[in-house]
Amino acid sequence: MQTVTLCISTALVLILLGLVVFFTLTGRNLSAYVKENLQVTMMLEQDMTDNEAQTIMRSIAQRPYIKTIHFISKESALKDAAKQMGADPSTFTDGVNPFSSSIELTLTSDYANNDSLVWISKELKKYPKVSDISYQKDLIEAVNRNLTKIGMAMLVLAILLTFVSFSLINNTVRLGIYARRFSIHTMKLVGASWGFIRRPFVWSAVGVGVIAAPLAAACGAKVAKMSGRGLGFTGGTLDKLESIPGMSIDKDIEGFKRQVNEVGCAIIGQTAELAPADKVLYALRDVTATVDCLPLVVSSILSKKLAAGCDVVVLDVKSGSGAIMDTPEKSRQLAETMVRIGNMSGKRFSALITDMDQPLGNYIGNALEVEEAIDVLAGRVNGPLKDVALTLGAHILRNAGTVGTVDAGIRMLQAKIDSGEGLKTFGDMIEAQGGDRRVVEDTSLLPKAPKQVELRVDKAGYITRMVTSDIGNAAKLLGAGRERKTDVLDLSVGIVMHKRLGESVKRDELLATLHVGERSDRIGAYNLLKKSIVIGDEKPDVKPLIQAVVE
Repeated sequence: MQTVTLCISTALVLILLGLVVFFTLTGRNLSAYVKENLQVTMMLEQDMTDNEAQTIMRSIAQRPYIKTIHFISKESALKDAAKQMGADPSTFTDGVNPFSSSIELTLTSDYANNDSLVWISKELKKYPKVSDISYQKDLIEAVNRNLTKIGMAMLVLAILLTFVSFSLINNTVRLGIYARRFSIHTMKLVGASWGFIRRPFVWSAVGVGVIAAPLAAACGAKVAKMSGRGLGFTGGTLDKLESIPGMSIDKDIEGFKRQVNEVGCAIIGQTAELAPADKVLYALRDVTATVDCLPLVVSSILSKKLAAGCDVVVLDVKSGSGAIMDTPEKSRQLAETMVRIGNMSGKRFSALITDMDQPLGNYIGNALEVEEAIDVLAGRVNGPLKDVALTLGAHILRNAGTVGTVDAGIRMLQAKIDSGEGLKTFGDMIEAQGGDRRVVEDTSLLPKAPKQVELRVDKAGYITRMVTSDIGNAAKLLGAGRERKTDVLDLSVGIVMHKRLGESVKRDELLATLHVGERSDRIGAYNLLKKSIVIGDEKPDVKPLIQAVVE
């Protein structure tokens, strides 16, 4: 009777928790809907022609923050006003149309906030014959403030109900142990270990969860990669891909699988259908300073890999000054834990531990990193970035049974670069996700920063140390990364490194080039980058790029 009662009570709590999650997800969709219906109006000067307005519209429509765009001519504005007033307004102005043309915009939800609208307004005002930009500032601020409060309230309630659920299950164990305390003492007298004694009670608690979960539920070799946005040095994989004109990273699970089967690869953002709790938990980790907590890192990564149905997973675990796991010991522990748990699921997991004491590639940013990736695929660039990419790819081919050894996999991948098939496949993926595939042949189509600033060596010697985190923070000061989730990236800015760790340098030799935008903290980025690169007299020992393989 006691167990039945606990099962029912736990099921009720899980049902409530499910409702909270449902309303939280629904609230997010409602939040996006409300934000994407807030209107911004571009007022045009009287002498602007319709053709000039259409030219501006085509340019604006390419911006990543635009959801919809609509042109209202002077004649349409006059007709609408006459309909509303019941009289022609031009009769009061001697037959002259008192209205001017305008362009009505709605923004994507990520940009529908006052901070973003400030710089968006400045950008829109740069177009010729734009007289004013208007939007309801107080309304937008109120909407964002209230939606944030509602979201936090739902998150707190979800956490509270989760705690209550686990407390009830824990009480099942405690009560079960108490009820059988005399049997336990007898078992201890004959030498039974505590692990042996405890096991049936643990399974009893699991049984409660297994019964409660259905009760709550009753009430209501292809490459697939799901990535995230960056909150740190530079944008995440999704931000980098969105620097490609027209590129979309939003696909439902069916569309994702279809593209993987038809094209061979797809890179998209995490959907609400896949590991939805991970987003909530990551937000909680971010505000509780537990981003680098090993069990939470492992659960976050593996939940998405396993939920996506991958059969083969090869992980790139970073180690060094630019990584979350900044020591070899921490990196190996993370890699071994993920591989062990992944293999227990029946899938084939392995991990490479790679050095992060200097940037892997020479380009740091968003559009800049896409450009470097295209150069590698086109066979124009060699170096550490290509070496790690080929090794990771070779492990995937080996684990999938396509080749027998990693060396054979590297040779096969190099052949695909030489033949141009690798670059073509990347173009196919871009096209399948709405992007302009011409960028694989012409990288000038990617966003370009308006200014470049050179950093030169002030003394001869060797590069003995690079503080990778400081280099990343310098890129963030330029606008390539986010401090807060709501920050808007400048996809064109970043840093190009011309020297690597251990290389010799001469006085006044070019060390790095900063690609600077209008909103960049140029001086702060320059000084931080200069401080992050240490020049010494003796050539240092450079760690191997791939420090270990865990299988």
